[in-house]
Amino acid sequence: MEQKNGAIIRARGVRKTYDTGKIRVEALRGVDIDVYPGEMVAVMGPSGSGKTTLLNTLSGLDEIDEGVIEIAGQDLARMSDRERTRYRAANMGFVFQFYNLLPVLTAVENVEMPLLLADRRTNPKEARRRALEALEAVGLADQATQLPGELSGGQRQRVTIARALVTNPAIVWADEPTGDLDSKTAQEVMNLMRRLNRENNQTFVIVTHAAEIGEQCDRIITMRDGLCENCEGFSNRNGRETVSERQEESDERDLWPAG
Repeated sequence: MEQKNGAIIRARGVRKTYDTGKIRVEALRGVDIDVYPGEMVAVMGPSGSGKTTLLNTLSGLDEIDEGVIEIAGQDLARMSDRERTRYRAANMGFVFQFYNLLPVLTAVENVEMPLLLADRRTNPKEARRRALEALEAVGLADQATQLPGELSGGQRQRVTIARALVTNPAIVWADEPTGDLDSKTAQEVMNLMRRLNRENNQTFVIVTHAAEIGEQCDRIITMRDGLCENCEGFSNRNGRETVSERQEESDERDLWPAG
């Protein structure tokens, strides 16, 4: 899942305006962005800068007024609503701040739902097997039969991540995934996403207010007043170690006595 210039996500001249009749807000005012396969990119900026609107338009949740958005060369604007929905189900995963888990379903039932909804022909036994594997990957195999209300905030976010990854998507979109968590749990969730990003080479686009989260991504894209201030951001992939890599090295040194 990659397009000609190497970018998996390509946006050019993207504009989005919300008009309620009384208020007209230019949420995006001509944004150009490229994201490459396997990157973990943070989108940061003050409240109202257009971060979530950018994520929603790039992922096809919201339509745009002008411009082009291509995912692996596919122009989302040329798709019908049904085609976009199917495309998202097959190629994208979503992680939200407030989990969006169905409270009457167990963890494993929440995780397997995208598989069953994406293709009615999916064998329920196969969906259950893959859902259990996804929960194991996020360290929650022993909580599979628990309801969301019986889990901690960090555990619920892990279920959300498992649900996002169960279809093996090329792109994972995360909107403030650590915003409702304490700092320790937020770091644990970030470590998990970073590990999955590396192991599976999946592309992550993370909207966040937290500088400590952004610093652990490969690039930070800054939004302000509907414009991208530094669409290229900074990159840690070309010879610069990431914050999490430096922390891992520090942790390893702490395990061994000096001398």
